[in-house]
Amino acid sequence: MLLTYLRIIFLALICTGSAHQIRVFQKASLVDLEHLRVRGGGSYLQPNPNYINPNPKQSNEYSQYMQPTLGEIENDHFHRPIGNNPYTGSTSRPPKPLKEVAIEFFQQLYRTNQTMFYGVTLSLIVFIAWQIPQLNGVLQRNFVASNYNIKRGRIYTLVTSIVSHATLSHLLLNLYAFLAFGKSIQPLLNQNRISFGAYCIVAGVLANLFFLKVHPQGSCIGLSGVTLSLLALDAKLHPSKTISFLFRFIPIRLPAQYALTALLLWSTIGMMATLNGRNRDGVAHATHLFGLMYGIGVYELVKSGLWHRFILFQSKIRRKMAKKGKRLGS
Repeated sequence: MLLTYLRIIFLALICTGSAHQIRVFQKASLVDLEHLRVRGGGSYLQPNPNYINPNPKQSNEYSQYMQPTLGEIENDHFHRPIGNNPYTGSTSRPPKPLKEVAIEFFQQLYRTNQTMFYGVTLSLIVFIAWQIPQLNGVLQRNFVASNYNIKRGRIYTLVTSIVSHATLSHLLLNLYAFLAFGKSIQPLLNQNRISFGAYCIVAGVLANLFFLKVHPQGSCIGLSGVTLSLLALDAKLHPSKTISFLFRFIPIRLPAQYALTALLLWSTIGMMATLNGRNRDGVAHATHLFGLMYGIGVYELVKSGLWHRFILFQSKIRRKMAKKGKRLGS
């Protein structure tokens, strides 16, 4: 019996010593955070921000981090993000209501460029009106460019027809090009004191007049003359810029200069085919062709310096007229 008690006491002493050694080993295995940092900064080691301090009462600068060990936590990519709930991220939230998105779009557009704002808004309103059969007669008399309307005194249709679109595809394509290319060339127009609104109105009116000259019995509507003039000017400014478009539902990507050349050829061939009666695709190729030529012409005027000289000449005339007005007033 005595021998049994001695064996039990001996085993207890062995276990106590082992536990003490384990505690000593654990203390030796921990890194003193006040002296070492884990990876980066001024030394090889710095605290990892993905670990949470198990002692929230710790008040030093590393209180948000858990003391790193010498194990493979870092290499094994075990991360514990601070306050990160996977169910409350930005992608898990519902999108904004469509009405709110539309309001923000038009508010931003109005602040950016009022001509674009009114062009887009009027185009949408007139398109909706075209979908009402009872209004078709009114729209044909007041929103279609034709010699018939002009002879009856409705010259304003050369302007109102610019924002007139009868089909959704025609509307969306023109509005997309109007916004995309308009924003791209606006800095050039501002730099050369060219009003964006005046540029668009002149492009649309002249394109309509050219169409009616080529096709006296025809009629045309839409922003195409304006948008293609913007495209041509943008292509001349950025010839290497990639332009993507659909041709008979085939996606095509071309450098802007190549796209401009292709559109010039397509518009010329289409216009000639229409004149010869071999083309009835309903596309106003003459309007497109003039719009392209108008954009190229504006680019050449600006590049050659002729437009700058015209602005200087105009300024001189205004100063002289102002001086004469002061003399007459005195």
